[in-house]
Amino acid sequence: MNCATLLAPKLGDRHQFAGDDTRQQSLPPAWASDPRAAVLERIQAVLILPGGVLYDDTLWWRWLTQLLSRMGLHTHAGALRELWLREYYARVCRGEQSYWDALKTFLLAAGLSRGQFDEVWAAGRPRWRNYRDELRPFPHVAAALSELQTAGCAIGVFAQSPETANRIAERYQQMGIGQFIDCIVTSRDLAEPSPSGAGRIAALDRLGFSLPGTALVHHEEGGATGDFLHLGEL
Repeated sequence: MNCATLLAPKLGDRHQFAGDDTRQQSLPPAWASDPRAAVLERIQAVLILPGGVLYDDTLWWRWLTQLLSRMGLHTHAGALRELWLREYYARVCRGEQSYWDALKTFLLAAGLSRGQFDEVWAAGRPRWRNYRDELRPFPHVAAALSELQTAGCAIGVFAQSPETANRIAERYQQMGIGQFIDCIVTSRDLAEPSPSGAGRIAALDRLGFSLPGTALVHHEEGGATGDFLHLGEL
């Protein structure tokens, strides 16, 4: 059994697998009929973008969106988070602002008053710490990573985070999955803070993975068709 055949049944158990999604045209042609097609047999390593794959990284934003709605700022949690990640979180990852300073700038620009932000700060800081420190992997993630490791597949993680790789590794150990991950790189380690194409290539270089034979596993929100995982060669 090769690395690729192990990914679909287990990782991100609550999501569809990309090859089974209705938008198959977004996948390479060889994948359209079978997500475990022969092209995947070349995979020797996987690079995982962990949010939505290893664990649910939306809990904080869902809570924050509900709080903002009660304050009169009505928005969708996914849209709010996407804007935050694209326009503001990169500054945090580059070390230009602290998380809460950047969040204040973001929410004031979105229309909150300073008094309302003070309420968000008071209520949100302990909850944010709890969400961050009490992350748990999705069901079957540990089993899937263990099987990948047994099959000889190298496993790397690119975390979009201002924290160091060592701190992320400690958190994964607490989650019970650290022993399966060979290497971690974070936005703090790279000049490119986002998991864009350039960021992924930089992560591969830092991790020592070769471009041919490395698969990228990441989560995307699918709207009406449901969330799904992409598994594809970089």
